Amino acid sequence: MDFWIIRDGEKAGPFPDYEIRRKIETGELGPADPVWSESMAGWTPVGEVPVFRVTIERPPVLPPPLPAHAVAAPPVWRRFWARMFDFTLYGVFLWGFLTLGKVDLKSVAANPWFIGLQLIPWFVIEIGLIHWFATTPGKALLGLKVLNRDGSKLSAVQSLRRAVLVCVAGVGLGLNLLFPICLTISWISLRRVGASLWDFVGGHETVRTYPPAWRTVAFVFLFLTAMNVQGWLLKPVAFSLKPEELEQMPAWFRDFYEKARQESL
Repeated sequence: MDFWIIRDGEKAGPFPDYEIRRKIETGELGPADPVWSESMAGWTPVGEVPVFRVTIERPPVLPPPLPAHAVAAPPVWRRFWARMFDFTLYGVFLWGFLTLGKVDLKSVAANPWFIGLQLIPWFVIEIGLIHWFATTPGKALLGLKVLNRDGSKLSAVQSLRRAVLVCVAGVGLGLNLLFPICLTISWISLRRVGASLWDFVGGHETVRTYPPAWRTVAFVFLFLTAMNVQGWLLKPVAFSLKPEELEQMPAWFRDFYEKARQESL
């Protein structure tokens, strides 16, 4: 059934009854506003029309309070540095384990299979962390959590699917050539749909809480410490250029390389 209303002294319509209900619910029409349809003798206050009386008498339906986790969407930079922290911390344990095992780091770092697969153990760890705790060390320090849109934690299967997407589409399997491309795609996804590709596809969301200030201080301190430890562990790799390889480098790089190598001795 269609109805006419009076708006700004002029007749407007016709509107279907469900549109009139919507206007009542949103406050565009009040109980005293006149409406008319072909089945009515004349203009009648909307509150006296039986088909709309229930809508007017029913208390407004308000959405429930925001769940405790849904405080704010995190900035892109916060997500980026949280992941870089996780990778760096993981790198400390990875290279430390190889060093303690007296593995030839130069040979390992030159192995293309290792370059492509070195992050796989981390993503296995991340599957469990996201499933059980909804966060990782870097995310926890910066107040980030990965949750389903209803506020629940990801199941093991959801966490696995998400980790695979991050590994492939997020960091390009750790390959230097693919990483910046994947990073750009992730940034575009966050800007356009408000979620990363892996969260959007999986129906998840990364939400931000507001941790105490000491966590941010701890994040900076631990991040810098981890970077320095990893740099110390990677000295055999960083200063492993052969003389003929060094000769092919620009003069400024050779000077920088030699100076850094002398300082590391």
